[in-house]
Amino acid sequence: MTSRKTNTGFEKCGMIYKAHLAVAVSIVCQVLSYSFEDSFRWKPAEHRRKRKIIDFKDKDKRLWSMPVPYAFSTNFTAESDRKIVRAAISEWELETCVKFREVEDQEEYERTTVVLVKPQDSSLCGVGAGRIYIFTGNRQVLFLGHRCLTVQTVAHEFGHVLGLYHEHARPDRDRYIDIIWSNLTNFESTKKQFSKKPEGSITTLGFPYDVASLMHYGPHIYGKTWDSVTIRAKDPLLQLSIGATTDTTIQFYDAKTVNYFYCNVSKLDTCRNSVMNLQCQHGGYPDPKSCHRCRCPQGFSGDLCEWHERYTGADPCGGVIPAESFNQSIYSPNYINEFEHFSYKKGQTCNWLIKAPHDKLIAVRFTGTRFGFPCTTYPYVTCDDYVEVRYGDDIGVTGARFCCQERPNVTIISSSNEVLVLLRSTRKEHAGCGKRFGFRLNYWMVNPVNRNGTKSRSSRLLAVNTLYLFFTYVWVVEWL
Repeated sequence: MTSRKTNTGFEKCGMIYKAHLAVAVSIVCQVLSYSFEDSFRWKPAEHRRKRKIIDFKDKDKRLWSMPVPYAFSTNFTAESDRKIVRAAISEWELETCVKFREVEDQEEYERTTVVLVKPQDSSLCGVGAGRIYIFTGNRQVLFLGHRCLTVQTVAHEFGHVLGLYHEHARPDRDRYIDIIWSNLTNFESTKKQFSKKPEGSITTLGFPYDVASLMHYGPHIYGKTWDSVTIRAKDPLLQLSIGATTDTTIQFYDAKTVNYFYCNVSKLDTCRNSVMNLQCQHGGYPDPKSCHRCRCPQGFSGDLCEWHERYTGADPCGGVIPAESFNQSIYSPNYINEFEHFSYKKGQTCNWLIKAPHDKLIAVRFTGTRFGFPCTTYPYVTCDDYVEVRYGDDIGVTGARFCCQERPNVTIISSSNEVLVLLRSTRKEHAGCGKRFGFRLNYWMVNPVNRNGTKSRSSRLLAVNTLYLFFTYVWVVEWL
């Protein structure tokens, strides 16, 4: 005899009798074990973030047909919790062609349905990757403990539903991050959370690695102590960006990955991208919701992503700026007024695109007597407001974020002839500690060769030791 948990629809591992045939459930149990190997126990201030995707094939059963049905189980009754789930779903609908449809909970569905369940363990979050079509009653359960109920964490779990794996599970992750295995708590039970997916089981689509992906773990998750670093960026400047919790939105390449499979491979490509052949710039791609224009990474706008994104907030700022061989400066609004207690206003955003000729690179360095962005310093540094410098080969990917009240002592040299500088301020009334002094940044054009006459890619890491130690280990900050 078998029994079923009414809220999950799982059969106990053993034998299922159906149509007079005994089916060994050991196979099903193996699938369940694989599907939930990423089950996650929430830790304070350490939300899960940014996977790449199942290598879906044409007519793959693991791809969802639209709209994706979801239901709240009988124990998921609080309207405030349901609003969080709907808000997370809206994020995916805003950024992709994917659509969801809320349905009533029932014992059995005609097609696979995501069923949201509140487990007794308030810190448990977990769901299978992609559509899993072997569950009893077609009920694919998404566990959301009470402490997992933030828009960001729920959006992360729905990323799994759509087929995304963790970004740090990419086969090429060792080129970008190090896992500090010795800092993991309960090593035998947590090490699988950091395992890489084998080549051929997933695809990156050739998209760049993004440490701030919605599907990327934060740098302290599963640490032995609150300040234990478990994930360290190869590029020290990116340490503060790992699993960044400041943004609640889905990152550009997360959405681009989902749009590729659900708007193109799954035949929902109403734009006929191969026919229109839009020449999108800066990593943009044809918008599945608006065929005549491109969908752009943060900081860019225009039909082809050819322009910088317009500022928002109280003061004008940003622009496209040519780099010269001599020092020039950009700064946050009101920075030059030394008598102002604050520089920029809350909710301010600015976007500067610094451009050099194609055979040149760009160097940038923070200067000025003041530097300040509100941040949270306990249990470790996280940015509420920040200035971000994107200096890599693809400036659609998250760059180095700087905040708090100590001016970074670092010179950054770009990998291409463009640098994107972003200022982002929260609208929250109480945003961390410290004043909104803002920043001043000097920039100038440099040749793409070092003293040995070879192309320089590591020179951007000049003078980062002090900065790295500050971001990674210091949580008590002397405020100016």
